[in-house]
Amino acid sequence: MHVSTSVRYIRMIRMIPRSPRKISASEIHSKLLDMEFDVSLRTVQRDLDTLSGFFPICNDEEKPLGWMWEKDAPFETLPGMDPLSAFTFRMIETFLPSLMPVAVLKNLNQYFEVARKTLDTDTHNPLKKWPNKVKMLSRTQPLLPPVVDTGVLDTVYGCLLEEKCFSATYQRRGEDGAVSYGHVNPLGIVVMDQVMYLVCTIWGYNSLDSVRQLALHRMRSAEMKDEAVVVPDGFSLQGYIDGGAFSYVQGNNPLCVKLRFDREVAAHLMETPLTADQKIVDMDENYVTLEAEVPDSLQFWWWLLGFGSFVEVLEPKELREEMKETIKNMVELYDM
Repeated sequence: MHVSTSVRYIRMIRMIPRSPRKISASEIHSKLLDMEFDVSLRTVQRDLDTLSGFFPICNDEEKPLGWMWEKDAPFETLPGMDPLSAFTFRMIETFLPSLMPVAVLKNLNQYFEVARKTLDTDTHNPLKKWPNKVKMLSRTQPLLPPVVDTGVLDTVYGCLLEEKCFSATYQRRGEDGAVSYGHVNPLGIVVMDQVMYLVCTIWGYNSLDSVRQLALHRMRSAEMKDEAVVVPDGFSLQGYIDGGAFSYVQGNNPLCVKLRFDREVAAHLMETPLTADQKIVDMDENYVTLEAEVPDSLQFWWWLLGFGSFVEVLEPKELREEMKETIKNMVELYDM
């Protein structure tokens, strides 16, 4: 076999995605021409037939033929995974699974398996023992991530990568049936508390005030369209987040709060501040006051309630009254 043929085979193998994604012979041919391989489409088709005899790749038997790695094919890398890369994947597997949706973890399992094998074959590598020496805990109650359809996730990621729109069916919370969205314009993905949200516009409305969120675990189907994404003027994903889209902001103006905290409970806020400009002042041996400017958001409200009787809202008056009303309602729930 000529060296150029071997190199072409390697390039082609790297182009073929894992099922359910696929690539046609003509797409591979176009990519090879861009790499300055002087081959015909017919040669590419013969190459694919040859490679399918040595690797677990297959076609979908449709026209045009779409080529893919079989869904359960063992994962191989060219070149092989080095120990440092293997260590990185072991860290991801050890410390991040609770922050990642099930569908994402399933896609990474192939890398995790190669990483384990790579480290296991090098018994003298000190990195092999590192996962047993570092642990991570959370102070909040952990929740199990919702299940995202792998086909939906693959389509959404593909559309984000290729900047293409897609159609979808979506089941809104609390409703039995799914609604059809004929035009979804994807702008980004945000993962919050193990839930994946697609930031997007729908139905061709592409202004800043039409940007919305769709929970991916409620999406029942998705199909890519041959239509380019339109980014609203002035939009950026970070700006959208910084604007309070995921904090559930209730008012346009921030709150200047003054809180009385139990001294011991507030100790961690000296090391991990609520805001960069917060001020903590001693009241007496048992209490401190904290002053800060925070967004008027439900996220801040939930954070306050989590401290129970260890915090008292002193200012603003409106927030104090809201807390009193909430506490009154809570007492009524437990009133015997």
